[in-house]
Amino acid sequence: MLNAIDPAADRLAIQSLKARLSDSAVEEYLTGNGHRIAATRFLLEALQLPLPQWAERGASGRRAAQAAALDRFKQDYPDENLTRDYVRRDR
Repeated sequence: MLNAIDPAADRLAIQSLKARLSDSAVEEYLTGNGHRIAATRFLLEALQLPLPQWAERGASGRRAAQAAALDRFKQDYPDENLTRDYVRRDR
């Protein structure tokens, strides 16, 4: 817990925590389970500490899934330029 009396001790504790969170074994352990990552996010946000890059929330939901599928399609078929009006009608 942060100590208002000794800010130097607080800085040392935060640096130690950041160093520990940057360890790949700790990252692998925490990201391997949804409950662990949620608890880690909560604790860091409650302490007003910046989240490591691996702990930040990604896009989720239907829109994110559709965007990811479209990105994969574009990677597989880069020459296709399909829009909603891809059917051309000659008049």
